[in-house]
Amino acid sequence: MSFHSYDYYHGELGKYGNLNWQSFWFSTGPVIKAKATYLKTLLASYGYTDKILINTEGALICRSFFTTCDATFETTKAYYLAQSYATAIAMDLKGNLWYKVLGWPGSFTALLDPDLDPYPAFNTYAFTSNFLKDAVFNREITEFPDVMGYEFDRGDRLVWVLWLKDGSAHSVPLPETPLSVNEISADGSPSSLTPGSSLNVTLAPLFVEWNTP
Repeated sequence: MSFHSYDYYHGELGKYGNLNWQSFWFSTGPVIKAKATYLKTLLASYGYTDKILINTEGALICRSFFTTCDATFETTKAYYLAQSYATAIAMDLKGNLWYKVLGWPGSFTALLDPDLDPYPAFNTYAFTSNFLKDAVFNREITEFPDVMGYEFDRGDRLVWVLWLKDGSAHSVPLPETPLSVNEISADGSPSSLTPGSSLNVTLAPLFVEWNTP
């Protein structure tokens, strides 16, 4: 079953939402979660629990007549891309297609500019697709206030993807020191952080990995 899933930039770093679904950065995260949950519940009510879901169009939209689609938006788009793909795997979608590489005219959704140079979101896509390749959803991370995230099993690695909902940095304890920690930087590329016993979580998505127990 195909559906589309767009969020709209709210003019500040990390802020977005879809008012029609009452879904925002500080509540459900990407609207993929709200839509997939609704569709699964609706299908189940008719006995169709075996249907697969594919998000055939999704992106973060910026409308220039409402706000400035500037470098802050491009960084937010990169953050959003990481969040949306982690959420898609957590919701057991069989596909999650960004619309589109060269952008939806007037919406600033492009991953590449007209000269085929990458926007920050393209760099995030390259890293995220590799990091989450073959990842299997384990659970939603709910133990830290104002932090959203998911845990995945990647076979040889246990991995977390998490980010902040409220905008104020939080330090969260870890079960043990991880093998690696990468944070999505302003240009969309991963920035390696020194692993420790805790994490400083901000709006920038964090990718954490441990050896599988």
